[in-house]
Amino acid sequence: MITDEDKLIRQPLFAKGCLTFKNSGHTLILDRGYYRCSEQVKGNCHCKEKMIKVKDMVRRFDNLITKFELPEGVAGKVFDELLMVMVKQWRRASQRDVHLEEILVSTGNIIIDQIKKQKEISKTDFLEFKRTFYTLLKNQYEEMLFNYLLDPLFTLNPWPKEQDEMAAFLRKSMGINVQRIRMNFSWHVRKLYLSDDGQIDSMEFENWSWYVMQYTKRHIPEFMADFKKGFIVNTRQFSTLNFFDVADEFSQNDFRDALSYSAFATNYAKEKILRKIFDGFEDLKPKAQIEYLKKLDGLTKQSFYAYFATLNRI
Repeated sequence: MITDEDKLIRQPLFAKGCLTFKNSGHTLILDRGYYRCSEQVKGNCHCKEKMIKVKDMVRRFDNLITKFELPEGVAGKVFDELLMVMVKQWRRASQRDVHLEEILVSTGNIIIDQIKKQKEISKTDFLEFKRTFYTLLKNQYEEMLFNYLLDPLFTLNPWPKEQDEMAAFLRKSMGINVQRIRMNFSWHVRKLYLSDDGQIDSMEFENWSWYVMQYTKRHIPEFMADFKKGFIVNTRQFSTLNFFDVADEFSQNDFRDALSYSAFATNYAKEKILRKIFDGFEDLKPKAQIEYLKKLDGLTKQSFYAYFATLNRI
């Protein structure tokens, strides 16, 4: 169950399986201050692949990030357009979810009434509550994907004045505190291919992140132009760059293709989410059960990011 002591999961810099030796296809794991071949650790690798100091890998990745930096003065113009997309997305989401929220509240009230009257909680009602709650969480995933559209404007923007102006606007007008941690860019990388001596050879973006890069390139044609052919292995073409059309396309299979660490990509992930939220509920005292149901009705976005958006990344 989600408790007040629960905190955001600290995501690793590179997702499991992200760092990969290009020639052998072997992935790297973190081992006492080094990244080293996972097969080598098991004694199954006889390739001449070097161990890489973590600090050296971080430095090489930071150097890679500088090649994606945005030119001065462009971010603000793109930011204005994205704000309009944000408003439309919120309006559409509220219209879409209003019926689900009504079901969640009414079903929750029925369960609370059963608890107050010391009746056994109806399994049908409780299952309906869990299904509705899960669907609302999944719908929020689109909002998380939208926030990724803003990532280049902050993580790839080396101009402090532009960053501060955009961050201040979001904070004052919408109550959003953006993170400007450059290393967050690693969350967008599905695969980072390395030579045997640990140099970055090529990279593959997450599918949704590749869309973000294409969306950015539409506004900044010279974006990513300096990379040699084949360094970025993504080749997917989008028939449209309209956010809502692309989001709808990814949603057709529960965002399985959007991010490799999608919290909704497998039935296992779904069950893991539901267990984290509801396991142990029946063991609570009646008053605590009522308070917990009320808490879930207003589940914070922080909890969403902590438990649902990153479950498969660790």
